[in-house]
Amino acid sequence: DAGCGTYDMRLFDPQHGLMSVSCLLLGVNVITSTQYIYTTADGGQNWTSNPSPARGLTFINPQMGWALPSGEINSQAPYALSLTQDGGATWTTVKQLAWTGDLNFVDANTGWAVAMADGATSLVSTTDGGKTWRAISPKVGP
Repeated sequence: DAGCGTYDMRLFDPQHGLMSVSCLLLGVNVITSTQYIYTTADGGQNWTSNPSPARGLTFINPQMGWALPSGEINSQAPYALSLTQDGGATWTTVKQLAWTGDLNFVDANTGWAVAMADGATSLVSTTDGGKTWRAISPKVGP
């Protein structure tokens, strides 16, 4: 038995897009999850799939993006922040993190995340593509 869902669909232009697909596989006394990235370069007529290190994806263009486990079954710290520069065909680990969360990058270096660990939440940022992160203390105005 298995069940799948789609996440983080992103369209860059009328031809290029991607989405994350996460599947739960129900076995005898065990539940496992697998993640894939589906990409299209022809407006959705054809899709290519590749394994993904996580279902939580953020991309700045059709080629460059990051993945961080967020809500996957059996994921535990440390969480691998992974980078692709070829549209999800291959991934490299940028950093092992003690937290998970939702990512948002605006260029190859600058990104933010709502980091969650052990019931605590923090806004963090990076200026080196995810190699280092620092907490941001937001100030609420009047």
